[in-house]
Amino acid sequence: MTSPTFTLVHEYSARLPILHVDAYRLASDAELASLGLREARGGGALLLVEWGEPYLAALGGDALILDIASPPDRTATLTATGPRSQALIQALSAPNK
Repeated sequence: MTSPTFTLVHEYSARLPILHVDAYRLASDAELASLGLREARGGGALLLVEWGEPYLAALGGDALILDIASPPDRTATLTATGPRSQALIQALSAPNK
């Protein structure tokens, strides 16, 4: 969905659909629901949601959250909100063999 001034959702074609979502301008779970993101996620799409933490439950929960610190720190922290996302972090942290 796009508006004349900004894009709420941009879809990229890849091995699986990737939806980049700017949730900053959303005001409610109802607005989020109207975008069909939970259904897209259920259909196998990868959602990359900026400003998405307030909508975690509405999107189905169990997500990876990437927090990027402002300069001068320039650090990134990846946290899990459920068992599937925790397993993904463990897999990413496992040494390559």
